[in-house]
Amino acid sequence: IDFTIKSENYFIGIEMKINATDLNNQISHYKEYLEKQANHQKVLLYYLTKDGKDASKKSKNNVDIERVSFQNHILTWLNACQSEVKNITNLNVALEDYKNIVKKITGKYKGNVVSIEEELVESKVHLKTVLSLDEKMKKIKGNILFKFFQDVELVLGKDNQSISNKIQNPTRVLSKIKCIQVFTRGRKKHTYFGYFYDYKFKNNLYLHIQYAQGGLYVGVVKLDYECNFLEINENDISFEGGFLHYENKNYGKKFGDIKRLNNDNILDFKNSNLKDEILTLIDNIPKIGD
Repeated sequence: IDFTIKSENYFIGIEMKINATDLNNQISHYKEYLEKQANHQKVLLYYLTKDGKDASKKSKNNVDIERVSFQNHILTWLNACQSEVKNITNLNVALEDYKNIVKKITGKYKGNVVSIEEELVESKVHLKTVLSLDEKMKKIKGNILFKFFQDVELVLGKDNQSISNKIQNPTRVLSKIKCIQVFTRGRKKHTYFGYFYDYKFKNNLYLHIQYAQGGLYVGVVKLDYECNFLEINENDISFEGGFLHYENKNYGKKFGDIKRLNNDNILDFKNSNLKDEILTLIDNIPKIGD
């Protein structure tokens, strides 16, 4: 047994269980031991756990025990002790340390550092500021997304390969307002836009960098001579590397998530691994005249 306290009238045993489990007949054996050791004292057996749970039936075998918890009984007792010795610095500090240990055991310890969430809830002024910034951040994120596409255009469309202005479906063509609306209006189904490039691929295939339902993708689309979308079939595609067939009109690979704009592929496309990967992809797709 972990602790015993003996007085003129009581013989008390305390079994402490933090993370350990009971053994068979453990508590009932402890009770027998206390009764044998006691003279005329009344025997009490306390079962101390983090939250006051009961001992297992196989351990106590119908023996009466008193359940106590660190979470309630011990912390309450320590607070009472502190109020009695509040003017005695050393004792007060020792009790505070003990309280922190108990709080760590029970998962209630927060330390001296207040979390941002707690600070904001308590401070209406700061909360209003953050909520105001949150609205502004939506537009800032939209501008970051648009800047990414501008950088893509500078790299991939520098030799007049861009055909975005020829696309017949205007909902597929990128604009700054669409980038901002991704964050101010939230994700909507069937929202696709981006840039299109003609690198003289075979089978009427064109390079496409697009936003689609919360993600950023690179891949190819198939267009007719009037830039209407056609379905892609397996015979049109002859490259691999993580590319998937999306709704028959796009063959692409996801490289980013608008929830996590803080990555170099988006913030610094010109010097990113993504740029190198796209240029390699362009080189590997069969072209007219090959």
